[in-house]
Amino acid sequence: NLSSRLTFLMLQLLAAALLVCACQPLTMDPAHGVERTSALEITSVEPYGQFNGIDYLRYVGRLVDEANGGVPFEIVAPADPNRSNGRLLVEPYHYAEGAGARNNFLTPDFLFDRGFPHAAICWQPPLPDFAEGHPCGGFEGEAEDALQILSDFVVALRQGDAADMVGEIDYVYSIGFSNSAEPLQRLLLEPSGQGLFDLSILITTGWPLPIEPFAPLPEEMPATLVPDENNGHVLLLQSEADLIWANGALLRDDGSNPNYRSYEVAGAQHIQGWPFPDAGLEFLPVIRGLFIAGDRWVSAGQAPPESLFIEEAPVGTIDPVYGLPTGIAPE
Repeated sequence: NLSSRLTFLMLQLLAAALLVCACQPLTMDPAHGVERTSALEITSVEPYGQFNGIDYLRYVGRLVDEANGGVPFEIVAPADPNRSNGRLLVEPYHYAEGAGARNNFLTPDFLFDRGFPHAAICWQPPLPDFAEGHPCGGFEGEAEDALQILSDFVVALRQGDAADMVGEIDYVYSIGFSNSAEPLQRLLLEPSGQGLFDLSILITTGWPLPIEPFAPLPEEMPATLVPDENNGHVLLLQSEADLIWANGALLRDDGSNPNYRSYEVAGAQHIQGWPFPDAGLEFLPVIRGLFIAGDRWVSAGQAPPESLFIEEAPVGTIDPVYGLPTGIAPE
């Protein structure tokens, strides 16, 4: 009844408020094999809402270890950890939209109706125009620490620091779009990213950024951007605009990793309404379908369709939409 539910919620709030992680477990830095002290410190907790009959809480805290004085993060999970489905979704905050993959792409209803817990963490300061109200407002992280922050966060989550909030974790997924997909994509190519995630979903990565469309890539770019099999399952979704604006074709599945798929959506923007106003196909249903396909791939062994690319045009063909050669077939 309502009284018992309120009592249960109050107990959860009290427990979370006291959960300042007095324990500080030793974790292993996957990149260097060095022991590090890291902990998830919870500073506040509040009701987040009810989804499919499940009450959710939002925990706000800091990742504290020897390398930093505290990196802001949040976890949204069932108030009763036993109601979690065991598949934790991790998202780096976007520099403008925060947890935009959760809030705007998948949406809380889509995600939490299915029992997923969600964790998001800062890895960069927000853009100045978006700092007010942003979860990373006031965070002054250094660019070179970004991948280590993400790695340490996932290691802490995997080793049980958040068990009282998210319950038993069977799988850890990651998701990012545009700016927030960038660190995940780089992490999957680094030693510290090996074995962190069972599934990664990268949407309109925007990396490597071009100086201009079809400009040569910087010499320091890796020879391939396809992660190997040690990174779990990886699904990549590119828009038509990414192929023109952000060297998206470099991320096409080359067949070297059986756990990798890449897909392209014709007529879609990098972000809805930008950068090419004349290409505005809505592709949020594709993103949600991709998430479901990835979840089934990991949790049920049901492989998604083979990679699919936009048909290419003959070299030098002028694209009727953009007025320049894009390499994309007009029909």
